Amino acid sequence: MPGWIFLRHGQSQANVERWLSGWVDSPLTELGQQQAAEAREACSAWTFQRALCSDLSRAHDTALAVLSHDDIPLEVTVELRERDMGDWSRKSLDVVREEGKSHRLTAWHGAPPNGESNAELGHRVFTYLSGLAPISGNTLIVAHGGLIRVVLGVIDGCEYEAIGKMAIENCVPHFRELPNGRFHQLLKHHQAAFFKNQEQ
Repeated sequence: MPGWIFLRHGQSQANVERWLSGWVDSPLTELGQQQAAEAREACSAWTFQRALCSDLSRAHDTALAVLSHDDIPLEVTVELRERDMGDWSRKSLDVVREEGKSHRLTAWHGAPPNGESNAELGHRVFTYLSGLAPISGNTLIVAHGGLIRVVLGVIDGCEYEAIGKMAIENCVPHFRELPNGRFHQLLKHHQAAFFKNQEQ
């Protein structure tokens, strides 16, 4: 059965400074670069037939490090970007919490002003994944904590409101075996949940 390995990028500058990056291109720190190099060894248990990553440099650079000894093409796409933080891009996470608005980040239908909810992120990524060509081998996806949280939460059948509170560590691979067509099935099954109105 096809295998899927989801890997969050290494530590970024935004991670260290505790601000919401979203689509802002926050680079890897020195530790993040080290984590990416170590992730290559952590992922060596798998042979990849396909590799995909976000176009943001923190994910792209991590993917390049992981695949540095592999001779497979890397597909870079905006569809695997982190959740869009809208007006909260570059905003301090601690300030969001002090303002009593952090529930908009964790609730399934909550969203930053002019940003994406977890539900909208889920619709974006499952639409993309369901459109990929079926293969028999393993696919590596290097992306972001928010995106991987939603993907794994939906795959594993977690409660929607619990998904936003799941911890996804930097450069820790998550493996799932999924039959071809499973992403399309999940997209259809969760269609209503992906489109409910956002909370304010």
